[in-house]
Amino acid sequence: MPTVDLIYDTNCPNVAKARTNLMRAFSKARITASWSEYGIGDPEGPDRVRGYGSPTILVDGRRMRV
Repeated sequence: MPTVDLIYDTNCPNVAKARTNLMRAFSKARITASWSEYGIGDPEGPDRVRGYGSPTILVDGRRMRV
């Protein structure tokens, strides 16, 4: 199972579409949808999610296009 992270800004108008795209991708891959979400600037977020814009999807630490 890949590690998937969604990084977003709460005011970003594209976050809902990113979530929809994630659901669609998991469905096509026939695996259970599971990802972690981190707000930009979240002090609790791991180092791997810092420095990205909104929305960004990381799969196993690699940036994917939304």
